[in-house]
Amino acid sequence: MRRRFSTILLARARARAHAHARPTRPQELEGIWGWKEFFETHEVYTRVGLVVGRWYGAAGEPLEAFPRERLERLAAWQEERKKALPDCNSRWSQADGSEVWCSPNSGGIQREWAGLPRLYSEALDPRATLPEGGSGARELCVCAPSELANARRYLKPYHGCDAAAERCRVLPAPAAG
Repeated sequence: MRRRFSTILLARARARAHAHARPTRPQELEGIWGWKEFFETHEVYTRVGLVVGRWYGAAGEPLEAFPRERLERLAAWQEERKKALPDCNSRWSQADGSEVWCSPNSGGIQREWAGLPRLYSEALDPRATLPEGGSGARELCVCAPSELANARRYLKPYHGCDAAAERCRVLPAPAAG
């Protein structure tokens, strides 16, 4: 009981603190929607309170339309991007640090080419569907076809890695200045 009460108080405090923060990042919207769906359909967990704020009032009524369409557009864009630029394989160990590489099945996308690991910047990709204001942009490792790997400003080679390498150790970028 005590844990549930403190969780509700914390949620209310966070809701008040962030109630008018705009624009909401897609990852935050996905999280809100995911929890909403989880609690609406779960057989064991029951509703014990409300988070009053930007999306819902004190009686649980919607205050403004939840931007589900925006999330659906973002999900469609991400699927399209993953087909063209699949996510890299990666691993980390304390001894060796981080390593990224590409194979013909990286990112779970079967294809005939392996690709070259590149740091993809969503903010620099003119095709990316970002929320209003451009917040929430990410950088991630993708496998780029060799003809695109060095031809797009939103695809950067990893620092210290040969431009033609299919496998790279991830080194810290040099300090700006």
